[in-house]
Amino acid sequence: MLKSALEHAVREEEIPRDVARNVRMGTPRPRRFEPLTTQEAREFLTATSGHRLHALFELALRTGLRKGELLGLRWEDLDLAGGTASIRRTLQRTNTSGLTPADQDPELRAEDRPAHPVPPIAADPP
Repeated sequence: MLKSALEHAVREEEIPRDVARNVRMGTPRPRRFEPLTTQEAREFLTATSGHRLHALFELALRTGLRKGELLGLRWEDLDLAGGTASIRRTLQRTNTSGLTPADQDPELRAEDRPAHPVPPIAADPP
């Protein structure tokens, strides 16, 4: 937005040149991520055992799926007998429409997509 404003000001001869053009942006530092220890994960699952999203928490901790992948799951993505989940879509936050589904790897046929193991407790329907 600042770039557009400065370019417009130069075109309108409000300023002689774009003073931000030569500014170099540093590379963003990666965020530090501290995963839960096994004990912390057990304590978290114990503390949330009665919560309506407990199965989601368990699935997240036991599979390592990302938030968008977890929220994009549908019942038809789960093979309860085989104990696996197929990740076919993710939910992505957009500025205009909130959470929007996005298909995963549309080039892959459904049978070629990897299946993730599902912990037994998370496979119990509500």
